[in-house]
Amino acid sequence: MAPRSSFDYVAPMTDPNVAKRAAAYAAANLVQDGTTIGLGSGSTFLFVLERLAERIRDEGLKVRGTPTSNGTATAAEARGIPLVTLDEIEQLDLAIDGADEVDPHKNLIKGGGAAHTRERIVAATAKELVVIVGENKMVDVLGSTFRLPVEVLPFGWTHARRRVEATGCKTELRQRDGQALVTDNGNWILDCSYPGIPDPASLAKDLDSMVGVVDHGLFVGMTGRVVIANDAGDVRILSQLPIHHMAEQSITNLTAFETAIKQPRVLLLKHSPLCPISSTAYAEFKMFQLDHPDAVTLVLNVASAPVLSHDIARQCGIEHESPQAILFEQGRATWSASHAAITVASLEAAFAPKC
Repeated sequence: MAPRSSFDYVAPMTDPNVAKRAAAYAAANLVQDGTTIGLGSGSTFLFVLERLAERIRDEGLKVRGTPTSNGTATAAEARGIPLVTLDEIEQLDLAIDGADEVDPHKNLIKGGGAAHTRERIVAATAKELVVIVGENKMVDVLGSTFRLPVEVLPFGWTHARRRVEATGCKTELRQRDGQALVTDNGNWILDCSYPGIPDPASLAKDLDSMVGVVDHGLFVGMTGRVVIANDAGDVRILSQLPIHHMAEQSITNLTAFETAIKQPRVLLLKHSPLCPISSTAYAEFKMFQLDHPDAVTLVLNVASAPVLSHDIARQCGIEHESPQAILFEQGRATWSASHAAITVASLEAAFAPKC
């Protein structure tokens, strides 16, 4: 578990929302001055707005938000948070939202608040989606504790329902006060009970192709950091930024690198012509690879000639097109073959050459 930082929320003993507020405050503290962010929906996200309002008042934080629901828009305006529409901007710097379930690969089920269609659009527009949850939302397999919401057009909805049920679920039309619940988009929601969703990417693809289905609550491969809190208010962060987001960062040194990705879990190999990686460090690196097969290796070139980093990558058995490798040359990411996430521990002290 990562240590709690000095700005983590410390809850009174009687607070029934300890986990929600702790995760929300930690996420809100990630927001940087002068940014435009996606504003999620739901009861947990209200605490993000609470903290952002405090930072605007106390720190002079300048931030704009794009809401994912009418309710969030109303709550943000009430707290003095400036809003912009998604059509007014090209990209969001960050999006923060809750989730109903999170699996070990950081795939999500969302939609308990009936806002998942707009939430997916906003998340897809952001450089990173930060998800805030309590420990109880972490599951081994999606669909274990929460039904998957699927938004459908009211016209011909029973036909869409049959198509959805053909994927192996039982559905129920979501209602409010005895009537079909109407989303902010004017549509209806089918809550789908699956025995489990071991392959969310495949199911998402099937649902995406169905006539009458507007969108669904599966967020596959969209999540950056996951901020998790328990009932004691302790916060830990799964800090795995997709590589395609990292490639946009300009990295000039290790401190800037670690700050940019908010990620202590990085395996770093440094190499320069005057100080090559030692055979001892190389042996340690290979042992680490065996213990951590999902490791993403970063080869940081601190020289002017990029071929040196290519050489050391080959020495370590890393192919240039490997999804487990990314090369930094002169502070810029120059190649990456996939959207793989960084999942390994920072071992700079062990692997950096001693010069």
